[in-house]
Amino acid sequence: MFSRIKHLLGLGGAKTRVKRVTAAPLNHPLLGSLAPDKTFGDTLLGHVRFKDGSIGISISPDGKPIDEAISLMTQAVSSLGYLDKECRRLITEEFLELYNSEWRIAQRLNSGGRIEDFEIPRLSDQEFGAKLMLQSVEASGDSLLIFNYDDSGMFAGNCLSVASFDGIVLKDIHVSMDD
Repeated sequence: MFSRIKHLLGLGGAKTRVKRVTAAPLNHPLLGSLAPDKTFGDTLLGHVRFKDGSIGISISPDGKPIDEAISLMTQAVSSLGYLDKECRRLITEEFLELYNSEWRIAQRLNSGGRIEDFEIPRLSDQEFGAKLMLQSVEASGDSLLIFNYDDSGMFAGNCLSVASFDGIVLKDIHVSMDD
């Protein structure tokens, strides 16, 4: 998760020394039980209930006090129904046409060992959005949220994401597809 944040922000490449403080486990009234990430000890990981299941959450201080990132995640989880709906809309705006024009058309081996073309039916806005499954939310610092979605196989298992650089406002965003 942290590597996705570094990638989106154009970080990486040159190695820098950053003193990391290991986060303490935390029981939060809304976010539940949070534990330090084994790889990035200053990051807290957990799960929250959403719809009929749960989603992963990741909280990283990104040079700010961890309380600011926890506050940001609390805002996100408190508004998760609305934010999920908006993120689905944003992903649909960005990728529906690409799916309908290219990704639903593929090839497979038939029973005779020959390659054949096939097409999956086109999807409407509503059908496309309904296939997107929120998997996790990442909060970094006091303003970066990343919402990660499973594509239900529409893009061969790629992750569709919405990064919001202004927290729950969702105006300064980047919508992407990552493998």
